[in-house]
Amino acid sequence: MNIKNRVEKLFSLISNVEVVVIINASFEPDPNFYYFTGFEKGIYENAALFIFRDHIDYIANILDKKPKPNDFIVYKKSFTSKQEFKEIIKEYGKNALIGVNGEYLPFLYVNLFKKDFGARDVIDISSYINELRVVKDEDEIEKIKRASDLMKEIIEEVYKEINVGMTEKEVESKIINLINERSDGPSFEPIISFGANAAIPHHLPDNTKLKENEVVLFDVGLKYENYCSDVTRTFFFKPDKNSKEYKLLSEAYEVVEEAQKLGLEKAKEGVKGKEVYSEVLNFIDNAKGGKFKGKFIHSLGHSVGLEVHDPGIEYYLAPYGEKPLKENMVFSDEPGIYIDGIGGIRIEDEIVIKKDKSIFL
Repeated sequence: MNIKNRVEKLFSLISNVEVVVIINASFEPDPNFYYFTGFEKGIYENAALFIFRDHIDYIANILDKKPKPNDFIVYKKSFTSKQEFKEIIKEYGKNALIGVNGEYLPFLYVNLFKKDFGARDVIDISSYINELRVVKDEDEIEKIKRASDLMKEIIEEVYKEINVGMTEKEVESKIINLINERSDGPSFEPIISFGANAAIPHHLPDNTKLKENEVVLFDVGLKYENYCSDVTRTFFFKPDKNSKEYKLLSEAYEVVEEAQKLGLEKAKEGVKGKEVYSEVLNFIDNAKGGKFKGKFIHSLGHSVGLEVHDPGIEYYLAPYGEKPLKENMVFSDEPGIYIDGIGGIRIEDEIVIKKDKSIFL
């Protein structure tokens, strides 16, 4: 990870800004705080970064661990209250041209810099930061891969333990316990679906009990050194292979499996995300004589990184993915087929965009 290089790239995009301000204005840090520091997971409540072209000043909450010495990130001072914090950052506002992450920073702080601290102007530069973050460096890709591998191991382990009569919530509890033992925690609220519930892509676990001859869908993710994974697996639990439900869903599984491979092949540098989505949608709609037409009801993939839905929506493998893909972007590849009252099939893995085609992490 080269923080200095990230800062240089940012200022090459925002030449009219003198200092970039990242403030953790809530209990949950701005993901860009990690992006420009590489700090390990923490609370960092109200902590701030003042990013200049040649260094970063770090203002810390006294309750947080101090960072390791760094030639580029300079630990300046700790504060004990919000009022003391405001007094410290006031000095940075005087006559400055400030860039902020407008997608995260409350208007309260924008107003403070402009009206009370004497800044010349405060400019939202979130789109430029997002443009940086959507293309991953090798260190980021390795962390996402590690997060993905850990998640796959946990899914397989938990699936082997499930039995008839277990509830979705009980399975969720097992998943979360293992995630918390082996990682930085979940990257989003787990989706655990049995049977007909799997036809609802965003179904959250309830007290539905598992029966034989049902699909079991896990859509889960974890964080490894602040980077997310997002993995979906669908299983057939003790199937009756002569039942019409199994035959229909097993056909759907074949189609989804092929659709994911098609997405992997079509997603490459220079191709627009919406074009990849369209290819996969057309494949599913026409497969098996059109049996599953209209049953793929969401986008094919989103960016994955410090957030499970990382910035770069204009590149997503979706109808609104208008921009050509770039090498080393990381996306989910998650086609699905959903049949009301019976169940759903979804398979999801992270992929890395390359020049000729994508590769699975």
